[in-house]
Amino acid sequence: MRKNVLRRWLRRHGFHTGRLKHVRYYAEHSDLPVVPRANELAIAGSPEHPKWALMDCPCGHGHTILMPLSRTANPRWTITVNERGRPTIFPSIDRNRNAGVRCHFWIRNGLVVWV
Repeated sequence: MRKNVLRRWLRRHGFHTGRLKHVRYYAEHSDLPVVPRANELAIAGSPEHPKWALMDCPCGHGHTILMPLSRTANPRWTITVNERGRPTIFPSIDRNRNAGVRCHFWIRNGLVVWV
C-alpha cells in the first residue's frame, strides 16, 4: 500500500515516466479486473483478436483507462507486443480531459512517453 502511494506521488510530480512490463489476457470484458495491476496491460480477448485494453493511468491520480481494440470501434487503438512482452499502443492515449486532469501519452515498448 505504502509503495503504491509513493509511486503515484512520484508520477504526479513528474519524477517517474512509468512502464508497462506485463500484458495479461482475459477471455471476456467481464473478466477484466476492476482495478488493474500496476505496470500491467489487461486485454480482453486473444492475442489474435483483442477486444478491449485496460490499464492504470500512469499519471498517478488513480483513474483507469479502457480502450476499445475491435476493428469496428471508433475510436480504436492498436496494440503490438514485442518479444520481451512489452506493448506498443497506437495512436496516443489522450483521456480524462473533462475530469480536470488531462493525460496524454504514448506507450512505446512498454515505456510511457508523455506528450
